[in-house]
Amino acid sequence: MTFNVRQPDGDDGANNWAHRRDLLVDTVLDHAPDVIGTQELFPLQAEFILERAPQYRWFGSGRFGDRRDKHVGIFYHKDRLRPVSAGDFWLSESPEVPGSSSWDIVRPRQVTWGRFETRTGVSFQMFNTHFPYRREEQEARRLLAESAIAHLNGARDRDTKEAAALYDHLREHYRHRLASLQPDDGNRADAAWNDRYLELSLEALRAERETVIRLRNESRINDEVMRRLERELDLTESRLAGDQEE
Repeated sequence: MTFNVRQPDGDDGANNWAHRRDLLVDTVLDHAPDVIGTQELFPLQAEFILERAPQYRWFGSGRFGDRRDKHVGIFYHKDRLRPVSAGDFWLSESPEVPGSSSWDIVRPRQVTWGRFETRTGVSFQMFNTHFPYRREEQEARRLLAESAIAHLNGARDRDTKEAAALYDHLREHYRHRLASLQPDDGNRADAAWNDRYLELSLEALRAERETVIRLRNESRINDEVMRRLERELDLTESRLAGDQEE
């Protein structure tokens, strides 16, 4: 699971952290994921999540290399996974320097990563990040993806042969992301395209809501399922609304 927690701003009104925090944890508990990649996480928010979901643990440094400010922390289910190693690197020209930033990005961007082992001995790695969001930072997004690929290339060379497939899979993920950031004649990543994308996404979301109501009216789902589906749609709409504001 990936979850933009959103920083606890005091001017969020009805969407203030105190009003949305239970919805966040309810969603986690409903799905019970093994791992969760978070964005914009502050330590006080992590503490609340652990209070209600003590079966999880988390790790990660803040974007300045300490406990201040935002984290892209990783949560894991302590009864299902054992953390083997973990760390952070920054998406910049000096990735090993905490708090470093390049390419005119206003604030540091980082990757928190962890290697885990399941109870059956299967190991895997997870990389969690949060790319810049402003449209004028599109070129920076491309450079961030390139820096992540470069880091994975170096880490792959230093790791065991058995782990090679893990790195290849992650590199392919970032290559797909990099390809989506390259403008071309048929699908330019400009403001007009982004606006249309958000508009269509919200239209599709409204269609989903109408279907949920219809299914309930036809007694094909019960009230509990309806509430769960509506909660998921609320979260999606909140994310899309945030994209529009940005």
